[in-house]
Amino acid sequence: MNGKRLRIALIGCGGMAKKIRRRYLSIPGAELALLVDTDEAEAASASEELGGVPYTSRFGDALAEELDMLDISTPNHLHMPQAVAALQAGKHVLIQKPLTPSVEEAERIVAVAAQSGKQAGMYMSFFDNPLYHEAKMIVDGGWIGRVVSVRCRGAGITGRSLKPENWRASAEKTGGGAFIQLALHPVNMVQWLIGDTIESVAAFCHNRFSPHVGGDDASAAICRFAGGALGTLEASYCSPQFSLAVFGTEGYIIITESNRVEAQLRAPFQGAFIRCLQAETVYDAVFPQFTPSSVQLDHNPYNQHAAFVSAVLEGRTPPVPVEHGLRDLRIVQAVYRSAREQTFVKVE
Repeated sequence: MNGKRLRIALIGCGGMAKKIRRRYLSIPGAELALLVDTDEAEAASASEELGGVPYTSRFGDALAEELDMLDISTPNHLHMPQAVAALQAGKHVLIQKPLTPSVEEAERIVAVAAQSGKQAGMYMSFFDNPLYHEAKMIVDGGWIGRVVSVRCRGAGITGRSLKPENWRASAEKTGGGAFIQLALHPVNMVQWLIGDTIESVAAFCHNRFSPHVGGDDASAAICRFAGGALGTLEASYCSPQFSLAVFGTEGYIIITESNRVEAQLRAPFQGAFIRCLQAETVYDAVFPQFTPSSVQLDHNPYNQHAAFVSAVLEGRTPPVPVEHGLRDLRIVQAVYRSAREQTFVKVE
Protein backbone atom coordinates (compact mmCIF):
# COMPACT_ATOMS: atom_id res chain seq x y z
CA MET A 1 0.00 0.00 0.00
CA ASN A 2 3.01 2.29 -0.35
CA GLY A 3 2.07 5.64 -1.85
CA LYS A 4 -1.59 5.21 -1.00
CA ARG A 5 -3.64 7.02 1.60
CA LEU A 6 -5.36 4.76 4.09
CA ARG A 7 -9.09 5.48 4.17
CA ILE A 8 -10.29 4.92 7.74
CA ALA A 9 -13.67 4.43 9.39
CA LEU A 10 -13.95 5.23 13.10
CA ILE A 11 -16.42 2.83 14.72
CA GLY A 12 -17.73 4.44 17.90
CA CYS A 13 -17.33 8.19 18.29
CA GLY A 14 -17.93 8.67 22.03
CA GLY A 15 -16.06 7.54 25.15
CA MET A 16 -12.32 7.13 24.56
CA ALA A 17 -12.83 7.91 20.87
CA LYS A 18 -13.54 11.54 21.81
CA LYS A 19 -9.96 11.79 23.06
CA ILE A 20 -8.33 10.35 19.94
CA ARG A 21 -10.58 11.03 16.95
CA ARG A 22 -8.84 14.25 15.92
CA ARG A 23 -5.52 12.40 15.58
CA TYR A 24 -6.37 11.01 12.17
CA LEU A 25 -6.62 14.53 10.73
CA SER A 26 -2.86 14.99 11.04
CA ILE A 27 -1.45 11.47 10.52
CA PRO A 28 0.56 11.17 7.29
CA GLY A 29 -0.99 8.66 4.93
CA ALA A 30 -4.34 8.60 6.77
CA GLU A 31 -7.73 9.91 5.73
CA LEU A 32 -10.64 9.78 8.18
CA ALA A 33 -13.35 8.90 5.69
CA LEU A 34 -16.34 7.74 7.78
CA LEU A 35 -17.70 8.07 11.32
CA VAL A 36 -20.01 5.37 12.69
CA ASP A 37 -22.03 5.47 15.89
CA THR A 38 -25.40 3.98 16.85
CA ASP A 39 -26.07 7.35 18.50
CA GLU A 40 -26.48 9.45 15.38
CA ALA A 41 -26.31 12.67 17.39
CA GLU A 42 -22.85 11.65 18.66
CA ALA A 43 -21.73 10.88 15.12
CA ALA A 44 -23.08 14.21 13.87
CA SER A 45 -21.30 16.07 16.66
CA ALA A 46 -18.04 14.31 15.79
CA SER A 47 -18.53 15.14 12.11
CA GLU A 48 -18.96 18.83 12.91
CA GLU A 49 -15.84 18.82 15.09
CA LEU A 50 -13.81 17.09 12.38
CA GLY A 51 -14.74 19.34 9.50
CA GLY A 52 -17.64 17.47 7.98
CA VAL A 53 -16.41 13.88 7.80
CA PRO A 54 -19.34 11.73 6.52
CA TYR A 55 -21.18 9.83 9.25
CA THR A 56 -23.71 7.05 9.64
CA SER A 57 -25.41 4.95 12.31
CA ARG A 58 -25.02 1.73 10.27
CA PHE A 59 -21.94 -0.41 10.90
CA GLY A 60 -22.34 -2.14 7.55
CA ASP A 61 -21.48 1.10 5.76
CA ALA A 62 -17.92 0.76 7.10
CA LEU A 63 -17.44 -2.46 5.10
CA ALA A 64 -17.68 -0.60 1.79
CA GLU A 65 -14.96 -1.44 -0.72
CA GLU A 66 -13.43 2.04 -0.74
CA LEU A 67 -12.48 1.86 2.96
CA ASP A 68 -9.19 0.29 4.03
CA MET A 69 -9.19 0.25 7.83
CA LEU A 70 -11.54 0.28 10.82
CA ASP A 71 -10.67 1.79 14.20
CA ILE A 72 -13.02 -0.08 16.56
CA SER A 73 -13.75 1.95 19.70
CA THR A 74 -17.02 0.32 20.71
CA PRO A 75 -18.01 -1.56 23.91
CA ASN A 76 -16.07 -4.76 24.56
CA HIS A 77 -18.79 -7.20 23.54
CA LEU A 78 -18.98 -5.70 20.03
CA HIS A 79 -15.27 -6.03 19.26
CA MET A 80 -15.26 -9.60 18.00
CA PRO A 81 -18.22 -9.48 15.58
CA GLN A 82 -17.16 -6.10 14.22
CA ALA A 83 -13.47 -7.01 13.86
CA VAL A 84 -14.25 -10.36 12.22
CA ALA A 85 -16.66 -8.73 9.77
CA ALA A 86 -14.07 -6.09 8.91
CA LEU A 87 -11.22 -8.57 8.43
CA GLN A 88 -13.38 -10.81 6.27
CA ALA A 89 -14.24 -7.76 4.19
CA GLY A 90 -10.53 -7.12 3.61
CA LYS A 91 -10.03 -4.32 6.14
CA HIS A 92 -7.21 -3.72 8.60
CA VAL A 93 -8.42 -3.27 12.19
CA LEU A 94 -7.24 -1.39 15.28
CA ILE A 95 -9.25 -2.45 18.33
CA GLN A 96 -9.63 -0.67 21.65
CA LYS A 97 -8.52 -2.72 24.66
CA PRO A 98 -9.48 -5.22 25.94
CA LEU A 99 -9.50 -7.15 22.72
CA THR A 100 -12.74 -8.95 23.68
CA PRO A 101 -14.57 -10.04 26.85
CA SER A 102 -13.36 -13.65 26.50
CA VAL A 103 -10.38 -15.72 25.41
CA GLU A 104 -12.54 -17.62 22.91
CA GLU A 105 -13.63 -14.43 21.13
CA ALA A 106 -10.04 -13.17 21.04
CA GLU A 107 -8.89 -16.47 19.54
CA ARG A 108 -11.48 -15.97 16.81
CA ILE A 109 -10.07 -12.52 15.92
CA VAL A 110 -6.50 -13.82 15.88
CA ALA A 111 -7.45 -16.74 13.63
CA VAL A 112 -9.45 -14.60 11.17
CA ALA A 113 -6.70 -11.98 11.05
CA ALA A 114 -4.16 -14.67 10.14
CA GLN A 115 -6.46 -16.02 7.42
CA SER A 116 -7.18 -12.56 6.00
CA GLY A 117 -3.58 -11.40 5.69
CA LYS A 118 -4.64 -8.00 7.07
CA GLN A 119 -3.09 -6.13 9.97
CA ALA A 120 -4.88 -6.41 13.32
CA GLY A 121 -3.73 -4.47 16.36
CA MET A 122 -4.92 -3.37 19.78
CA TYR A 123 -4.83 0.23 21.00
CA MET A 124 -3.21 0.62 24.42
CA SER A 125 -3.16 4.28 25.47
CA PHE A 126 -0.15 3.86 27.78
CA PHE A 127 2.05 3.33 24.72
CA ASP A 128 1.31 6.92 23.64
CA ASN A 129 3.21 8.15 26.71
CA PRO A 130 6.95 8.89 26.32
CA LEU A 131 7.58 8.19 30.02
CA TYR A 132 6.97 4.47 29.55
CA HIS A 133 9.30 4.36 26.56
CA GLU A 134 12.05 6.01 28.59
CA ALA A 135 11.33 3.57 31.44
CA LYS A 136 11.87 0.77 28.90
CA MET A 137 15.25 2.31 27.99
CA ILE A 138 16.15 2.37 31.69
CA VAL A 139 15.19 -1.26 32.29
CA ASP A 140 16.77 -2.56 29.07
CA GLY A 141 19.92 -0.53 29.67
CA GLY A 142 20.50 -2.06 33.08
CA TRP A 143 20.06 1.17 35.07
CA ILE A 144 18.16 -0.77 37.77
CA GLY A 145 20.19 -3.96 37.47
CA ARG A 146 18.39 -7.27 37.04
CA VAL A 147 14.62 -7.24 37.49
CA VAL A 148 13.52 -8.75 40.80
CA SER A 149 9.84 -7.83 41.00
CA VAL A 150 7.09 -5.58 39.66
CA ARG A 151 3.97 -3.93 41.04
CA CYS A 152 0.99 -3.04 38.82
CA ARG A 153 -2.15 -1.19 39.84
CA GLY A 154 -5.03 -0.12 37.61
CA ALA A 155 -7.60 1.78 39.62
CA GLY A 156 -10.16 4.56 39.83
CA ILE A 157 -13.35 5.39 41.69
CA THR A 158 -15.84 5.37 38.80
CA GLY A 159 -17.31 2.01 39.75
CA ARG A 160 -18.95 3.41 42.87
CA SER A 161 -21.17 5.71 40.79
CA LEU A 162 -21.60 3.55 37.69
CA LYS A 163 -25.22 3.43 36.50
CA PRO A 164 -26.78 -0.01 35.96
CA GLU A 165 -27.72 0.83 32.36
CA ASN A 166 -24.05 1.55 31.47
CA TRP A 167 -22.52 -1.34 29.49
CA ARG A 168 -19.47 -1.21 31.78
CA ALA A 169 -21.72 -2.43 34.61
CA SER A 170 -22.30 -5.74 32.82
CA ALA A 171 -19.84 -8.54 33.56
CA GLU A 172 -21.07 -10.31 30.43
CA LYS A 173 -20.39 -7.32 28.16
CA THR A 174 -17.04 -6.34 29.69
CA GLY A 175 -15.72 -9.80 30.53
CA GLY A 176 -15.50 -9.16 34.27
CA GLY A 177 -15.02 -5.97 36.25
CA ALA A 178 -12.13 -3.86 37.45
CA PHE A 179 -9.38 -6.32 36.54
CA ILE A 180 -10.20 -6.65 32.84
CA GLN A 181 -11.19 -3.00 32.49
CA LEU A 182 -8.40 -1.29 34.46
CA ALA A 183 -5.54 -3.64 35.39
CA LEU A 184 -5.12 -4.67 31.76
CA HIS A 185 -3.24 -1.39 31.10
CA PRO A 186 -0.32 -1.93 33.51
CA VAL A 187 -0.36 -5.73 33.06
CA ASN A 188 0.14 -5.31 29.32
CA MET A 189 2.72 -2.56 29.78
CA VAL A 190 4.87 -4.25 32.41
CA GLN A 191 5.37 -7.38 30.29
CA TRP A 192 6.70 -5.14 27.52
CA LEU A 193 8.82 -3.12 29.96
CA ILE A 194 10.71 -6.09 31.35
CA GLY A 195 10.55 -8.26 28.23
CA ASP A 196 8.91 -11.19 30.00
CA THR A 197 5.50 -12.87 30.26
CA ILE A 198 3.34 -13.81 33.24
CA GLU A 199 3.17 -17.60 33.62
CA SER A 200 1.16 -18.21 36.83
CA VAL A 201 -1.10 -16.30 39.25
CA ALA A 202 -2.94 -16.55 42.56
CA ALA A 203 -5.74 -14.05 43.17
CA PHE A 204 -8.59 -12.70 45.25
CA CYS A 205 -11.47 -10.81 43.60
CA HIS A 206 -14.62 -9.38 45.13
CA ASN A 207 -17.14 -6.54 45.01
CA ARG A 208 -17.75 -4.56 48.22
CA PHE A 209 -18.37 -0.95 47.22
CA SER A 210 -19.78 -0.84 43.68
CA PRO A 211 -23.34 -2.20 43.67
CA HIS A 212 -23.95 -1.72 39.96
CA VAL A 213 -20.69 -3.32 38.78
CA GLY A 214 -21.51 -6.86 37.71
CA GLY A 215 -17.99 -8.15 38.28
CA ASP A 216 -15.15 -7.37 40.67
CA ASP A 217 -14.62 -3.90 42.06
CA ALA A 218 -11.33 -4.90 43.72
CA SER A 219 -8.83 -7.60 42.82
CA ALA A 220 -5.36 -8.49 44.04
CA ALA A 221 -3.05 -11.12 42.60
CA ILE A 222 0.50 -12.31 42.93
CA CYS A 223 2.25 -13.62 39.85
CA ARG A 224 5.42 -15.23 38.58
CA PHE A 225 7.03 -14.38 35.25
CA ALA A 226 8.58 -16.98 32.97
CA GLY A 227 12.04 -15.53 33.67
CA GLY A 228 11.61 -15.77 37.45
CA ALA A 229 10.59 -12.23 38.45
CA LEU A 230 7.68 -11.91 40.86
CA GLY A 231 4.84 -9.40 40.78
CA THR A 232 1.69 -8.05 42.36
CA LEU A 233 -1.30 -7.08 40.21
CA GLU A 234 -4.08 -4.91 41.60
CA ALA A 235 -7.32 -3.51 40.23
CA SER A 236 -9.96 -1.33 41.79
CA TYR A 237 -13.17 0.40 40.71
CA CYS A 238 -13.58 1.90 44.19
CA SER A 239 -10.20 3.44 45.11
CA PRO A 240 -7.75 5.68 43.23
CA GLN A 241 -4.31 5.48 41.66
CA PHE A 242 -2.82 3.93 38.56
CA SER A 243 0.78 2.92 39.14
CA LEU A 244 3.48 0.69 37.72
CA ALA A 245 6.76 -0.13 39.43
CA VAL A 246 9.80 -2.20 38.46
CA PHE A 247 12.36 -3.09 41.16
CA GLY A 248 15.83 -4.33 40.30
CA THR A 249 19.00 -5.43 42.03
CA GLU A 250 20.50 -1.93 41.66
CA GLY A 251 17.55 0.45 41.58
CA TYR A 252 13.88 0.96 40.76
CA ILE A 253 11.45 3.07 38.75
CA ILE A 254 7.84 3.88 39.62
CA ILE A 255 5.37 5.70 37.36
CA THR A 256 2.20 6.92 39.05
CA GLU A 257 -0.90 8.16 37.19
CA SER A 258 1.26 8.15 34.03
CA ASN A 259 2.73 11.53 34.97
CA ARG A 260 4.88 11.15 38.10
CA VAL A 261 8.22 9.36 38.02
CA GLU A 262 10.18 8.23 41.06
CA ALA A 263 13.44 6.43 40.41
CA GLN A 264 16.73 5.44 41.93
CA LEU A 265 19.28 4.29 39.36
CA ARG A 266 22.77 2.83 39.51
CA ALA A 267 24.07 5.47 37.06
CA PRO A 268 22.84 8.81 35.66
CA PHE A 269 20.20 8.70 32.92
CA GLN A 270 19.14 11.60 30.73
CA GLY A 271 16.16 11.17 28.44
CA ALA A 272 13.92 13.73 26.78
CA PHE A 273 11.76 13.76 29.93
CA ILE A 274 13.27 11.57 32.67
CA ARG A 275 16.53 13.15 33.79
CA CYS A 276 17.95 11.32 36.76
CA LEU A 277 21.36 12.95 36.85
CA GLN A 278 22.66 11.59 40.16
CA ALA A 279 23.30 7.91 40.71
CA GLU A 280 21.85 6.15 43.76
CA THR A 281 19.80 9.23 44.67
CA VAL A 282 16.00 9.33 44.65
CA TYR A 283 14.66 11.22 41.64
CA ASP A 284 11.08 12.54 41.70
CA ALA A 285 9.43 14.54 38.91
CA VAL A 286 5.89 15.35 37.73
CA PHE A 287 4.89 15.83 34.08
CA PRO A 288 1.45 17.51 34.00
CA GLN A 289 1.18 17.19 30.22
CA PHE A 290 0.52 13.44 30.65
CA THR A 291 -2.43 11.51 32.16
CA PRO A 292 -3.43 7.81 31.96
CA SER A 293 -5.64 8.59 28.95
CA SER A 294 -4.00 11.55 27.21
CA VAL A 295 -0.68 13.00 26.06
CA GLN A 296 -0.53 16.76 25.51
CA LEU A 297 2.37 17.16 23.09
CA ASP A 298 2.43 19.02 19.79
CA HIS A 299 4.47 16.28 18.13
CA ASN A 300 4.39 12.91 19.86
CA PRO A 301 6.76 10.34 18.31
CA TYR A 302 4.88 7.59 20.15
CA ASN A 303 1.39 8.33 18.80
CA GLN A 304 -0.03 4.80 18.56
CA HIS A 305 -2.59 5.59 15.87
CA ALA A 306 0.14 7.02 13.65
CA ALA A 307 2.31 4.00 14.43
CA PHE A 308 -0.46 1.60 13.40
CA VAL A 309 -1.12 3.47 10.16
CA SER A 310 2.60 3.41 9.40
CA ALA A 311 2.78 -0.32 10.13
CA VAL A 312 -0.08 -1.00 7.72
CA LEU A 313 1.37 1.15 4.94
CA GLU A 314 4.83 -0.38 5.33
CA GLY A 315 3.68 -3.97 5.89
CA ARG A 316 5.14 -4.20 9.40
CA THR A 317 3.77 -5.88 12.54
CA PRO A 318 1.58 -3.44 14.55
CA PRO A 319 3.07 -2.01 17.77
CA VAL A 320 0.57 -4.06 19.85
CA PRO A 321 -0.60 -7.03 17.76
CA VAL A 322 -3.85 -8.81 18.59
CA GLU A 323 -1.81 -11.80 19.76
CA HIS A 324 -0.76 -9.68 22.76
CA GLY A 325 -4.41 -8.93 23.46
CA LEU A 326 -5.12 -12.67 23.50
CA ARG A 327 -2.15 -13.27 25.82
CA ASP A 328 -3.43 -10.63 28.23
CA LEU A 329 -6.92 -12.13 28.27
CA ARG A 330 -5.45 -15.49 29.20
CA ILE A 331 -3.91 -13.74 32.22
CA VAL A 332 -7.30 -12.19 33.06
CA GLN A 333 -8.94 -15.61 32.73
CA ALA A 334 -6.33 -17.14 35.05
CA VAL A 335 -6.83 -14.38 37.66
CA TYR A 336 -10.60 -14.83 37.72
CA ARG A 337 -10.29 -18.63 37.81
CA SER A 338 -7.79 -18.44 40.67
CA ALA A 339 -10.17 -16.25 42.68
CA ARG A 340 -13.08 -18.63 42.07
CA GLU A 341 -11.17 -21.81 42.85
CA GLN A 342 -8.87 -20.32 45.52
CA THR A 343 -5.76 -21.88 44.01
CA PHE A 344 -2.68 -21.06 41.95
CA VAL A 345 -3.41 -21.10 38.22
CA LYS A 346 -0.97 -21.45 35.33
CA VAL A 347 -1.61 -19.06 32.45
CA GLU A 348 -2.51 -21.20 29.44
